[in-house]
Amino acid sequence: LLELLTSSLKINIDLENGKMSFKNLDNNLLLQEKEAAIFTSIKDIKEDAFKVKQTFKLEKDEVIYGLGQQQSNQLNQRNQTLILRQKPLHIAIPIIQSNKGY
Repeated sequence: LLELLTSSLKINIDLENGKMSFKNLDNNLLLQEKEAAIFTSIKDIKEDAFKVKQTFKLEKDEVIYGLGQQQSNQLNQRNQTLILRQKPLHIAIPIIQSNKGY
């Protein structure tokens, strides 16, 4: 287990499977992956790239905002499958905000 510390956050990475969890300094769990992220090598036009699948354990009533400007008519991104790619009227920003405060 690898633990990274900032002034307000603990990040734990399981070195055997890559699963990550995020805790505040009081050791309260904020966010945890369901399973390790899956990286699949792909070609994006002519460039080497990766397709990434990442899933998290969320509280029953937790709401997830962010991921940029999507044309889905939904503010809550929970249970959405999104391709974060820049294109007209879609702006990809790989940042999330939870109603839990992280």
